[in-house]
Amino acid sequence: MGFKYPVHNMGITLTEVPSKVAVYIEFNNCHLKCKGCHSPHLHSDYFDGVRIDIKEILSYVNNQIDKGANYIVLMGGDTNGVMPYDLYTLINKLSEIAPVMLYSGSEDTTILTDTNLTLLKTGRYVEELGDILSSTTNQ
Repeated sequence: MGFKYPVHNMGITLTEVPSKVAVYIEFNNCHLKCKGCHSPHLHSDYFDGVRIDIKEILSYVNNQIDKGANYIVLMGGDTNGVMPYDLYTLINKLSEIAPVMLYSGSEDTTILTDTNLTLLKTGRYVEELGDILSSTTNQ
């Protein structure tokens, strides 16, 4: 039995990547718990998702790309205990389907050279900089 990812939700978003229709995958158990986070449902205290294997994720994403999505967004995947190998494997498989962006709470950018990631948003959410719709946000 292969690794199963702690997925909270998957869907479509029009706001995470400008001018893109993106398939999003939210991972549970983010340990950062940033003050003012716009996704507190991903914190470990709120775990209510399921564990999904890579085949199920790829199938869902392919289906959404076939319907017109053109980007993939991963949220919470590197701050929740998922081992780098498993995250990198998922990113590289997804990048064969469409460009991939990762929201990362880490300041470490080596994931850009270790994977086929297209876009990386780094660092903890800073409430004073505003929410995702603010022109000053770090998100």
